[in-house]
Amino acid sequence: MPPKTAAFELNWRMTMPYSVFPDPTPRDTGGAPAKRMKRTPARLTALAFAALIVPLTLAAHRAEAQTAPIVGQVPGFSPAVANEEGYWYSRYSMMTLTMQSGLGVALPMDQSFMSMMPQMIAAVGPSASDPVTPPMNPALLMEVYAAGDPHYVMPPNQMDFGTLRWAGGPAALSTLATGKTMTKELEWAKMFHRYAHFGQPGVDTFGSNQRFAGMLFAVMVKAQLQSYLAHPSSYSTSKSGDYALLTAFSDAAGFYSDADEANNQGPNAAAPAYPAANRYADPAASAQFAALAKSEFARVRDSQPRSARDLSLAIQSVVWYASSTQDATDIAQARTAVRSWGNALLRPGEADDGPRSFWHMLQKLGWTIALSDRLPKAHRSLNGSFDAART
Repeated sequence: MPPKTAAFELNWRMTMPYSVFPDPTPRDTGGAPAKRMKRTPARLTALAFAALIVPLTLAAHRAEAQTAPIVGQVPGFSPAVANEEGYWYSRYSMMTLTMQSGLGVALPMDQSFMSMMPQMIAAVGPSASDPVTPPMNPALLMEVYAAGDPHYVMPPNQMDFGTLRWAGGPAALSTLATGKTMTKELEWAKMFHRYAHFGQPGVDTFGSNQRFAGMLFAVMVKAQLQSYLAHPSSYSTSKSGDYALLTAFSDAAGFYSDADEANNQGPNAAAPAYPAANRYADPAASAQFAALAKSEFARVRDSQPRSARDLSLAIQSVVWYASSTQDATDIAQARTAVRSWGNALLRPGEADDGPRSFWHMLQKLGWTIALSDRLPKAHRSLNGSFDAART
């Protein structure tokens, strides 16, 4: 666990050992007085996980390909284990931040919001044996602070999200924290929408609560956008923040579309078996995000990322944009930018800003290559950069 005085850096040190919709049996706190508490049970911090997961995964892949063990290989660690751990840490860190922590400004649970609940619940197909059971006192964030202390301030009761608030931090907003949070919410809402692990409405007797969580994320992303547009000067900006916003806007443009393109698990995936339509569809929101993505791309396209971190985030963002737009000119410009930035990663010293950034580059670049089908010529440049980084 990090020390109690350690700052909480959004997107780097998030962890939570519980489900967002826990077992319905309340945990007895025994009437203990409220105090600053550690999270229990103790787990690996997400910081340690982020630092270890990439080299261990690479080691696991290499071990599978070689007969002799490699130095530093952890017995039993494999790509499958890395994927499983990454899945749970990602899911928990997102939900504890955006629904429980109170690290920001929460959506008001007023009559307008509550009037949407019946429609949202009906959309996920609950049943008598698998009802939706919303948690008590959630804090659905429409503004997410950039940093804070994740320690509990009172004895936690997993059935009451009001007891899971964090010690918190300064009321500071940033485009980086906002864009990263929006993208994470979008990607997990896709999982809750489509992934068989969360049940098929009308067929399975499980998953309705998680599918309902996806509906909440779809609302929260739109609220976070409106908060940002209402007072953008309140958000600290950076190149990384620009790249995070372009990624989020591009992702959301497809996420809310009637075509369900973004929820189809990739442009080359087979048509989904269920649900028949995108339950998150909002054509007006899709059009708004698409227009914002186009505007943001003009800024990102002309930026000059230098660090390995910014180069990798910039590449990732324009690939997301190119995958969401039909504008041939913008796609060509994205291809040019990706090729240039990919080559910059190859030049000695130009993108060298420390070991953490090296692993960040390696991790992000590998994922971006998988998304770059719309940019085939740039794909070769990315592969060259990736191969050079691995060696």
